[in-house]
Amino acid sequence: MSSLNIFLLQNNGSISWRLQSLVFSFVAHLKMLLRDVFKEKIELKIIDLLEIFCSDSKNDDNNIDLRW
Repeated sequence: MSSLNIFLLQNNGSISWRLQSLVFSFVAHLKMLLRDVFKEKIELKIIDLLEIFCSDSKNDDNNIDLRW
């Protein structure tokens, strides 16, 4: 039996406000962390695409290829 089940049985099946606030806090931190990770990955992808575009345009002075 998991510790959460034991905790719930000891409290007559009701979740205490401390456990509830701990879960909400964990979820909020997890959401912030995931948002920061995805934001950083998107920024890195944009930087990679800009580097590719700039390197292609330097090689072809008059012919700029806009294909991805």
